[in-house]
Amino acid sequence: MMQKLDGQERDRMWLTQVQEASPSLVEPCDSQFALRRVKMSGLAQEMGTPLNVILWRAESLLERTEDEAAQAALQSIIRQVEQLIPLRQQLCSLYHGPEVNLPVSAKLVYPMME
Repeated sequence: MMQKLDGQERDRMWLTQVQEASPSLVEPCDSQFALRRVKMSGLAQEMGTPLNVILWRAESLLERTEDEAAQAALQSIIRQVEQLIPLRQQLCSLYHGPEVNLPVSAKLVYPMME
C-alpha cells in the first residue's frame, strides 16, 4: 500500500532526486533555499513558450490592425511581455548559473585540434 505524501515531503524527495542526478547543479546549501531555486528555475523554463507565443501573436495582430484602440492594447501587451522576459532569464539563471557568452573563432579552436 502506497503512503500518501504531503507537499513538503514530496518536494524533499524531488530535491534529493535532483541532487543525486546532478550534484553539481544544486549547490550544497539550505535545502529549502535550494528547493525554491530549482522550482523557480523550472517555472521560468515553463514560462518561455507561452511568453513567446503571446509576444508573437500580439506583434502579428499589431501589424494587421488599423484600429487605434486595438493597436494601443496590443502595444501594451507587448510591453508587458517584454518586461517579463528579463525576469524569466534571471529566474532561469538561478539553477543554471549566469549565461556566459564567449567569442568563438576558428583561429582559436583549430590549433587546439591539432
